[in-house]
This record gives sequence, C-alpha cells and structure tokens, in this order.
Amino acid sequence: MKTVKTPAGIFTINKVKIPSAYTCAAEQKIEYISENHVQIITMNQAVSFGD
Repeated sequence: MKTVKTPAGIFTINKVKIPSAYTCAAEQKIEYISENHVQIITMNQAVSFGD
C-alpha cells in the first residue's frame, strides 16, 4: 500500500485487491516526476499535481 498527500487530499493505492472482472486503464502507481510534480494513478482515476 502506498499513500501520498496532495493539495486535493490523501491518495492511497494498492489498498485492496482489484477484482479480476474490473478493467483498469493503467497500472496503479504513484510516480514522482520531479520534486514538485507527482502523478497518481488509482484503480478508477488519474491525477497529476505540480509543474
């Protein structure tokens, strides 16, 4: 389980096992692109904060 705090709140990924019938557009991840830029992909959304 990974968690990141952002201006929009706290995002957590890999908290529950994704059901086999659920189709995700991409793999869940929290990616730090730079010191001020983070991209978060959860099971049902993708957001980017920073530069």
